[in-house]
Amino acid sequence: MADERTSSSALDRARDAGWDGVFPVPDTDYVSVPGEITFYEQIAGALGVEVATEVATVLRDASYLVNVVDDADAKALVDSEGFGSSLQRERSSMKAFIDGWRVFEEQAIAVQNLGFRFENAVGN
Repeated sequence: MADERTSSSALDRARDAGWDGVFPVPDTDYVSVPGEITFYEQIAGALGVEVATEVATVLRDASYLVNVVDDADAKALVDSEGFGSSLQRERSSMKAFIDGWRVFEEQAIAVQNLGFRFENAVGN
């Protein structure tokens, strides 16, 4: 959300001011990122990409707005300090932002080499 460090506080204030909790939030400049990329994959799989795109539009999905729509306001929010310090701390949200747009473009999403290394109790 524009000029906010935490979206939860801003949403609480919007609720106190009469917002009914249904998205989109009126008169508010914001973007969102789902916790998992599967959010849109499941919608697209069950109801089609067009419905998933409608959901992304209503929720103002950052990945969709930045990479598919090329929305200048969304790009400004993504470049803001608040966006970088919010849910982007979680790897799954980062993945949803980086690759989420591919769901709407019906492109394959590949799992990146995460470089895991497992050791046993003695360090082998």
